[in-house]
Amino acid sequence: MRSIFFPSPVPPPLGPASPASTVGAMLATDLASGRTAEGVERSYIHFRPIPADVRHQLVEEGEVFYCAGGLMVEHPLLEPHIERLEGSQCSIMGLGKQLLMRLLLQAAGV
Repeated sequence: MRSIFFPSPVPPPLGPASPASTVGAMLATDLASGRTAEGVERSYIHFRPIPADVRHQLVEEGEVFYCAGGLMVEHPLLEPHIERLEGSQCSIMGLGKQLLMRLLLQAAGV
C-alpha cells in the first residue's frame, strides 16, 4: 500500500531551491486597559540537499508526522543539513519569544 503522505517510498527532495518557512501571528491584550498589540513573524529555513537515506530514516522514525509542517530544525538528523535560519528557532518551533515579549510590553504600555 502506498503512503498517504508521499506518492513514493522516499519523500520528495528538500534542498536549497526554496526555503521552508513558518508564519506566526500574535495578539496581546492588557485586560486592565484593553490596550492591544499585534504582530506577525516569518522565519525561513534554508536546507542543503538532504540525502535520500536521511529522508527515509526520518519517515521511518515517524516523528516528522507529529510536527506542524514536518519542520524539525532541532532533530539531530536534520541539523547538519541546515544551511541557515532567518528568524528564530523558537518561532520556527511554534512561538516566537522575541515577538511575544515585544507585544506584551507594548500592550502593557511600556
